[in-house]
Amino acid sequence: MDKWGSLVVLLGILLVFFLEVKGTTLVEDGDPISQQEKDRVLELPGQFFNVSFAHYAGYVTVDEEAGRALFYWFFEAVDDPSSKPLVLWLNG
Repeated sequence: MDKWGSLVVLLGILLVFFLEVKGTTLVEDGDPISQQEKDRVLELPGQFFNVSFAHYAGYVTVDEEAGRALFYWFFEAVDDPSSKPLVLWLNG
């Protein structure tokens, strides 16, 4: 696996870890599907067309007391999304 492939795998693992550790409370508080739909991106500023894939964006709380969170943006694959997820991780 090349350098970029390893980085994508590592970032994917980190995302799963943070969602598991901090996202568990959210899922327990309500229906997981309704939680997903809250983060679904339906339109973007300046984008006057619909895309044929689902994408979700939001924040994963890291330290609630300090008000720290990590931003995530998840793009679902167009073909067979259950076997080919793609994660774009942005930190600022």
